[in-house]
Amino acid sequence: MSTLITIRRAARADLARVETLLLRSFPRLLKGAYPPSTMVLAVPKLLRADRAQIESGRHWVAVDDRDRLIAAGGWVETRRSWADARGGAVRQFVTDPAFVRRGLGAAIMAQVIKTARDAGMGTLSCQATLNAVPFYAALGFESRGRRCISLGPAVEFEFEAMVRKL
Repeated sequence: MSTLITIRRAARADLARVETLLLRSFPRLLKGAYPPSTMVLAVPKLLRADRAQIESGRHWVAVDDRDRLIAAGGWVETRRSWADARGGAVRQFVTDPAFVRRGLGAAIMAQVIKTARDAGMGTLSCQATLNAVPFYAALGFESRGRRCISLGPAVEFEFEAMVRKL
């Protein structure tokens, strides 16, 4: 029996469910890509859902036929030194580990690309976790190199800066 999946814009009521998805998924998805010290110190700082992002109309969720939230992602307008002046940045992309490699991330990214392009963005950038680089590359993002972001005193998180022209 196949599961019916719906991609829709996130709503205010989805905030807690997106945060639960982040809490459930990131530790499992990132485990092989980062050392245990990073998992303990940095990953907890990445697990808060962004209320403004969820309510922006630029965030999408995938729900199954039992109304389980199983994937999410969106974008914000931003200016980055490794993107053009009118660009967007991908934010809080996550898929439940039980649903990876089923096209959910790509389906949500299609909505992100369309709405960013419709809003006049010239590029999308992302701070790809090390294990997500192949996903973004398959969707046309190009690497701009490895970077680190400080998440607090003595807490560094390595990522791949990536950009996709729209």
